[in-house]
Amino acid sequence: MPSWLAGLLVLAVWIGGAVGASPSNAPPVIVVVRPAHPEAAWPEAEARTAAELRALGMVVVVDAGRGDGSPAALERAARRHGAFAAIRIARHPRRGADLWVLDRVTGKAVLRRVPAGDLDGGDAATVVALGVVELLHASLLELRVSEGARGEMEPSAEVRALARTPPRPAVRLGVRAGAGLAGGPGGLGAAAGPGLGLSIFPVPRLALDLEALVAPLGSSRRFGMDDVRAGYGLWRGLVGVAPVPRAVVSPRFLAGAGVLLAWATARGSAIRRAHAAVAVLAGGVDLAARLTGRLRLHLAVRAGVTFPRVSLRRNGVELARSGRPLLDGALTLEWVVSDRLRPVRR
Repeated sequence: MPSWLAGLLVLAVWIGGAVGASPSNAPPVIVVVRPAHPEAAWPEAEARTAAELRALGMVVVVDAGRGDGSPAALERAARRHGAFAAIRIARHPRRGADLWVLDRVTGKAVLRRVPAGDLDGGDAATVVALGVVELLHASLLELRVSEGARGEMEPSAEVRALARTPPRPAVRLGVRAGAGLAGGPGGLGAAAGPGLGLSIFPVPRLALDLEALVAPLGSSRRFGMDDVRAGYGLWRGLVGVAPVPRAVVSPRFLAGAGVLLAWATARGSAIRRAHAAVAVLAGGVDLAARLTGRLRLHLAVRAGVTFPRVSLRRNGVELARSGRPLLDGALTLEWVVSDRLRPVRR
């Protein structure tokens, strides 16, 4: 055989092998096995779980329910699709959901029951998705301390990377807008206006809030010979705890500090105006009632103390002073912008 022909044959074999081989950096495949019984199927939770798994770099395929949902049936589904793992979500209306994860790399099948029965809509699906991803990571955990694998499938570099990057809840972000009221007993009158807020949950039960209330529509109060109408601008940051952040009605307990800008117009023998800015320490309680998966009705009630006390003066003459404590509240609608999972990079 001529040397040039032998060289072409070697090149053809090499190219064929390179094309036929799967790329080493191919994303891992995982299969979601849907329960055969319609009452046990939970499409919303499956879709949310699939979205979270894709966000972690996996290819997700859905398998129509076959068999009895046993580990053996999950293993057969994983083999059919060439997947390294199979999951199954079976809903129980009163008990929440049973989550199955079968992992062909370590050879384990694990079951976890998630008590999501008291939740509904998107929140319940989110809890289930978080449970599935945590369960999958727990199943792969031994890959972090062992090079070998007990299962029938060798772990790829991507599966090992997944075992090294456990997921955690992303920063939950909510924005809100509505109306508020501010004032205090024995001093300037109450004033109303628009209120805005931003809620950040870096971890599930820790809340960081930024709030703004601009209340120019004040009631008239009598100070000496003048009728005084006041207004407020309030900006503050608070830190708090939310004991049950995903309940239908979730309370929050917060405390923080900010800046209060007060102004007043006195009408008597002449029109006089004054303003003052002071620091304020405040604490309060919020109630967030879920209306839909992402929309909440948010009620905030605050009590605070200003340092120093607000005293509005013009040419050395006090026109008005604030009452203590400073009270304010707001009724707003909150929209949850971000509420997904992300990997922890180590």
